[in-house]
Amino acid sequence: MHRLLKDRRGVSEVMVSACMIFIMFMLAAMLMQIIGYAISKLAVNAAAFTAARAAVKTETPYETAEAVAEEYGRMFLRDWEENMEVVLHAPDGINPGSLITVEITYEVPKFFNIFSPPPARGISSQIMEELP
Repeated sequence: MHRLLKDRRGVSEVMVSACMIFIMFMLAAMLMQIIGYAISKLAVNAAAFTAARAAVKTETPYETAEAVAEEYGRMFLRDWEENMEVVLHAPDGINPGSLITVEITYEVPKFFNIFSPPPARGISSQIMEELP
């Protein structure tokens, strides 16, 4: 060790290696966060579509949309129930032929405090169907 401290080249190579390892770690962390966000975004969009599709076929669209979204998201994402919010918009009511929009917002978990991802939002609209 004493020999390494006397030799200037050895210390500079160790410093460069340490800096490169830190940079590679940061890039890997950023890549993991981006992949986590992309998976969350896909799952939220699919959950919104599934919830909207199920909501237009029932007499209680909000309860159905929320239940279907919870069931769908639980299969793919960790802490889904605690981090998601379902909003159902039905400006014309729930009459047949009216437009129903389901919006799901999911707070993507942070893997590291440095990279804070935005919430994943999924929106899907369907037309209310006549019930038999």
